[in-house]
Amino acid sequence: MSLPPTTFDEASRIQSCGDHEYKVNIHADFAWGSVAHGGYLFSLLWNVVGEHFRTTLASYAQPDTVAMHLELLRPAPLGDATVHVKDVRLGKGSSTVHMSLVHGGKERVVGYATNTNRSKTKGLTIPTGYTLSPPPAPISFPAVLSNQDPNYIRYHVPWRPGIKNAALTNATFALPRTAPSDKGVREQWLCPTLPAEKWTTPMLGLVIDHCVPPPENFFPNSPHTAQATADRSALWARDGMPEQHPEWAAPRFYPTINIGVEVKKNLPAEGVKWLFTRFRMKGLRDGRFDLGCEVWDEGGELVAVSQQVWMVVEVDVKAMKKRGPSGKL
Repeated sequence: MSLPPTTFDEASRIQSCGDHEYKVNIHADFAWGSVAHGGYLFSLLWNVVGEHFRTTLASYAQPDTVAMHLELLRPAPLGDATVHVKDVRLGKGSSTVHMSLVHGGKERVVGYATNTNRSKTKGLTIPTGYTLSPPPAPISFPAVLSNQDPNYIRYHVPWRPGIKNAALTNATFALPRTAPSDKGVREQWLCPTLPAEKWTTPMLGLVIDHCVPPPENFFPNSPHTAQATADRSALWARDGMPEQHPEWAAPRFYPTINIGVEVKKNLPAEGVKWLFTRFRMKGLRDGRFDLGCEVWDEGGELVAVSQQVWMVVEVDVKAMKKRGPSGKL
């Protein structure tokens, strides 16, 4: 299995240029073609917010980002970019800041983040009894990695120099061998590909934006349906073939318009290896659709919820192949 050469920590280094300005480098190993992967941008800005509260706003002692919302205005090319942070509301219990990522003189991403200190929060808590319904099938992670689990099949995109969909190589997926009957649903377990890496709270952006768009399930001949993707990986495993993720072949791609995340509980500081995500699309109309995501840990606790808006752009496949992959997975 060919491993990506760059950790998320290496690809999300931040340089402070003053109280409210930071330099980042959008790394090619977290890219889609020549632009940044949306989930990577989310996590990158999450780290910028964390740095801002550790330094400029250190006196407020609010290290925990509990909610963040981004508007993805334009694609963010690879290379150096500047993030401007504006203090919008500073309070004793929580504070909110505004972020703006600028590349080439243009705003590419804008958003808001709210921070607090979870260790001191004493707000109302109500156990609602909410659980995943239907529950995911039982899983053995060691069996998945050796392609021996009866319910899940491993799906991995090997890293190679110059790969166009490099962002995908940073996670290894456990896909249901039998796709959910609801075509509006995609679900999976995933872990970081690098053995030493684990998911941490700032990396949740990567977790909630790794999803083949559910609309593909409504095109029976698409190679990107949930069942076709799982079947392809099962075939590789059965025949001992190298894993060869195909380039995007559908005559449509799916830009993300905005992403919002609320963190229900922080992940441990040392991180966790596996997380479960269930994505659900409620409706698609006039080329736009919603995408909700729930993130759960191995203990069956809800970690975060996300709500996104995506577009459907119909394109000429030949022209799209020349331009490079712009859709998801």
